Amino acid sequence: LGELPLPAQAKLLRVLQQGEIERLGGNQTRKIDVRIVAATNVDLTEAAQAGRFRQDLLYRLNVYPIEIPPLRERLDDIALLAKYFLEHYGRLHNKRIVGFEDAAMQALHNHPWPGNVRELGNAVERAVILALPGQLNIPMSSLFPAMAAPLVDRISASGQLQSAATRPRSASSEHNALAPAPSPSAQVLELLQQHGLS
Repeated sequence: LGELPLPAQAKLLRVLQQGEIERLGGNQTRKIDVRIVAATNVDLTEAAQAGRFRQDLLYRLNVYPIEIPPLRERLDDIALLAKYFLEHYGRLHNKRIVGFEDAAMQALHNHPWPGNVRELGNAVERAVILALPGQLNIPMSSLFPAMAAPLVDRISASGQLQSAATRPRSASSEHNALAPAPSPSAQVLELLQQHGLS
């Protein structure tokens, strides 16, 4: 609603004032009886003062405003929403995960959430996708990969994602632990070559 062009705002205002519409391509005016529920993250009062939103439309829409604060101001909601998303995406991706590690929950509360609830949902879905079979709790590294240690994940010969944190280490990998890790693209190329797909 906040980005609606001014000509479209004028049309919406006319519909609200007169209770009439004309279908696209039609030539008959039809009476309507509707209630409008509109949502925006734009400050419409400021937009009206700046001339980007019609003031008369603002007054017409502003009958019963409900302001929902951003997620960063609703810290008590984070755990509830995270649990909801965990259950939802667990079912969607067929994984049974019961909760979050303490550090992960603390990181959820400390994050500023510029993307609001949508960003939280995306973070939890990513963590569910990255969860290994049998993993019961989501670690912080799955929610916020940039905050985790720089580990390199690999794709196994069977196509399974192997976490560097839990992958079995051979004697040679212990010996080369201090060597720089190959880039993920180099690992994928190596895997493709091993299977004759490159």
